[in-house]
Amino acid sequence: MSRPVIRASNSNKHPGKIVLEANRVQRSKAEVVAEKNHKQAEKVAKTAATDQKHLRIAAIEDSMAIQQRLEATGPQKPIRPRPRTKLVSDGGYMPRVEQTSKYNLDYASEIIII
Repeated sequence: MSRPVIRASNSNKHPGKIVLEANRVQRSKAEVVAEKNHKQAEKVAKTAATDQKHLRIAAIEDSMAIQQRLEATGPQKPIRPRPRTKLVSDGGYMPRVEQTSKYNLDYASEIIII
């Protein structure tokens, strides 16, 4: 088949296109696949590194928020642990409150501290 005839007005429109087509590099399928795999591996490594950076920054921000909350509220008031009484039923009609006093020794066996 013969080549189409180029119009005279279009003959000098893109003179550098011939040079670009002559310098085109032909690669085999194996080279193309290897390059794609390499680019994909680089992309995965970059996203993993970015995720690690985001996690590190989030941990720093969390610790800063805790520190700021502690500074805003001040130190906590110490709490004195106290024994608590509990209602105990003897099987009768009225429940009674356990006695934690040292003077009521008859109830000492029934003391339950929560």
